Amino acid sequence: MLSDIGESMTEQTIEIDCSPGSPRPGDLIEGVIKGTGLPLRDSSSSFFGCWIWDYNDIDPDVWKEVQIILEERLTKLYDNGTCRYCSW
Repeated sequence: MLSDIGESMTEQTIEIDCSPGSPRPGDLIEGVIKGTGLPLRDSSSSFFGCWIWDYNDIDPDVWKEVQIILEERLTKLYDNGTCRYCSW
């Protein structure tokens, strides 16, 4: 299941949920944000395979600009079965 929450909510987060085993969400985040200007950071929440990265400190205009990149990359991870849920 995919969820584009970038437009509908004020929270600026990236959520990746993976099945048990490998890869873990932390293995994927660097590729998701590469070249966007978003900083690589530790997840703000992790519960089993569901990890969330908080980007509420990023300027909303910058966040809006990277939405298309996040959508493309996270959708690809979902479509190829690498993750079982993601939101941005």
